Amino acid sequence: MVKPFTGVQADAPTDGAVLRPRPDSHRGVTVTHGVCPRMSDDDAYQMAAHAVDEAYRAHIALGGDPDRASGLDNFCWPDPVQSEYTPDGEYKLAQLVRANQGLRDACLAYNLPLISGKDSMKNDANLGGRKVSVRPTLLVSLMGMVDDVRRVPEQGIYREGQALYLLGPAETRLGGSFFEKLEGVQLGASPMIDLAANADRYRILSELIREGRIAAIHDVSDGGLICALAESCLAGRIGARIDIAALEVPDSAGDAAILFAEGSGRFVVALDQENAADFESAFAPSECIRLGVSGGSALEIQLRGGEELQISLDEIRDAFTMPW
Repeated sequence: MVKPFTGVQADAPTDGAVLRPRPDSHRGVTVTHGVCPRMSDDDAYQMAAHAVDEAYRAHIALGGDPDRASGLDNFCWPDPVQSEYTPDGEYKLAQLVRANQGLRDACLAYNLPLISGKDSMKNDANLGGRKVSVRPTLLVSLMGMVDDVRRVPEQGIYREGQALYLLGPAETRLGGSFFEKLEGVQLGASPMIDLAANADRYRILSELIREGRIAAIHDVSDGGLICALAESCLAGRIGARIDIAALEVPDSAGDAAILFAEGSGRFVVALDQENAADFESAFAPSECIRLGVSGGSALEIQLRGGEELQISLDEIRDAFTMPW
């Protein structure tokens, strides 16, 4: 019912997949994943908790039942045993403890049982006399239930004139982000996760999805807000006009931090105009920010300093389909 790629050209990434196992039933199964390896450079707790959140948040965006989902924890770890070959083994073991604490807290907050998993604890190699190790990484896979696959919202923008929102906290921490990787420098601490606030937001959102009030939704994950907007525009080959001035962020935060930060609990939501007022009333004003409207042939972003960033739909397509 929902494939890994969607849209008029089937080239826009979705948040996951929805399967309809039985032809005599409209119930469905979600399949989603979460992985945030770069965050472990700062704190393995945040890395693990964010991975759980990403998988669970995608389940919610696909119309999943908040109370009917299960997870699988897949650890991919460098050797955590202190030895001459691994002189920092104690630190890597401490990171493993932190990751398990983050995994536990997030699963309890989201009522998410872990039904299986995989632990790979020797992900090191000797290449030309140089030891190479993977980052401490937790991949969380999730399967959940959808009551009615006919209620699953679109994963991108398909109509002009829809109201576009950022649902969830504004975020400006670039630590652990893909932007940080591209810049090739450490850009500070990774984002902090608020599991209780996220869980409350997801339940409200799930009810709105079941009521058919959400036209389209896409989670904010790799690449931050700007990539979520670009993926949404790519799906229906419809642009958007966005103004980020309404986001409540520190005055010192630059536009890049607003656009590329990858904090938890966030979605880009598209609504038909008649549902906008009810949607806004369902959430706190600080976590439900109207960004703009869909339409046109480009993603146009009004920056806080008055400049405007324009990215054509062709440029978005090329960015997603051309090899590096």
